[in-house]
Amino acid sequence: MRNSVRLLASLALLTLIVSQANALTPQDMDACFKGAPRARLDGCRKIIDDKGASAAVRASAHHRRGMTREEMGDAIGAIEDYDTAITTDPRLAAAFNSRGSIYLELYEPDRAIADFSEAIRLDPRLVTAYVKRGESFAAIREQERALADFDAAIRLDPGFTNAYWHRGRSLESAKETERAIADYSTLIRIAPDDPRGYFGRANVHLKRNNYKQALADSNAALRVDPNNVGAYDLRGEVHRAEGRLDDAIADYSEAIRRNPGFAHAFHERGVAYRMKGDRERAIADFQAVLQILPIEESREELRALGAAESAPAKPAGPSVLDLLK
Repeated sequence: MRNSVRLLASLALLTLIVSQANALTPQDMDACFKGAPRARLDGCRKIIDDKGASAAVRASAHHRRGMTREEMGDAIGAIEDYDTAITTDPRLAAAFNSRGSIYLELYEPDRAIADFSEAIRLDPRLVTAYVKRGESFAAIREQERALADFDAAIRLDPGFTNAYWHRGRSLESAKETERAIADYSTLIRIAPDDPRGYFGRANVHLKRNNYKQALADSNAALRVDPNNVGAYDLRGEVHRAEGRLDDAIADYSEAIRRNPGFAHAFHERGVAYRMKGDRERAIADFQAVLQILPIEESREELRALGAAESAPAKPAGPSVLDLLK
């Protein structure tokens, strides 16, 4: 009997020690929600494994861990955590919003729209959900619904730059260029260090053949962000449109140097080489495009030049990338 009592006391003491060892600390909470990525994973795991934590707390930890996994490039793991967060706390609007964002990145717009809609139902003031749902509608060419969501986001937060950027793009698609320019100009006023406003406005000016304004805005975008390959590509188009072919080729080459997989820059540089009469380099660029993406315009250029879609194999000699050096 005495031995049984001692055994029970020992088990109780062991249980208390284990419980105290596994107890959450303020440091665990801070690690999950504020720490560096690896520390966040560990801190969130401790919260998730703590049976004493409330469902809301565990759901938030799953959501935070999902965001960390997404940040680290683990989309599948992130979705698993968002799924569990939603199952644990179906009222967690942020988890629907985060899962919808991954579906949007994976080009699953219908699933993304469903998640963003639920996030908005749960939290009608969640601005990012309106913008992301608008992006999803734009992806399936439902521009009116996209514009309605961007409008709603701007009403909720008139200083939210992403809303102006995406609304400007949708207005461009709808050929409402004056309104698009207005949105890009507002973006520039709110965030003068954000290159998107200059880039978007330059693109509209280029489409309207306003080359002087397009060049000024392209230059402004590159002053703000010298690594903006899209701005080099766009400025190259402006130079080419005004007949400055060497300047255009220089800008396309810089875009390619910074992003060797930039198919559009290869294509546009090929056009510039063709306009200069440099058939060999033009063919090389159009063939390089088809190694990256099956762009029909590049195929048509090669047919017009009487060239094959791929360069013949050579035992030695410079590659297309060598020509860029």
